Order: sequence, then C-alpha cells, then structure tokens
Amino acid sequence: MIMKANKKHVIESFLHSDMKKLEYHVSKVLSNLYSHGVRYHRENYGEDVEEIERLINYWQHVTKNLNK
Repeated sequence: MIMKANKKHVIESFLHSDMKKLEYHVSKVLSNLYSHGVRYHRENYGEDVEEIERLINYWQHVTKNLNK
C-alpha cells in the first residue's frame, strides 16, 4: 500500500512539473500567433509545438498504463 502511495506522489510531482512546461510552451505559441500571425513566426515556435506534443503524448501513455 505504501508503494502505491509513493508511486502516486512521484507521478503527481512529475505531472505538476510537466503542466508548468506545457503552460509555458502553449503561452509562447499563443503569444506568437496573436501578435504576428502564423506565417511570420512559424519557425520560431516549432520547438514549442513539439514539446507540447511530447508532453501530451507522454501523459496519455502514463494514464493508459496506470491501472496495469
């Protein structure tokens, strides 16, 4: 039982950290979109979009495997 509680705490800690990263990258992308338009800054936020996709894919994988 203690092991499950520890695992849950570790997962929550990583989730909180990744949510902060996700918030940062999404804000950066939206800021670029709203301030100058998509075509002008497309290359400037490509890395942010990749990081957003990576974080979402990772947490989708984690949630699917939590009960296994």
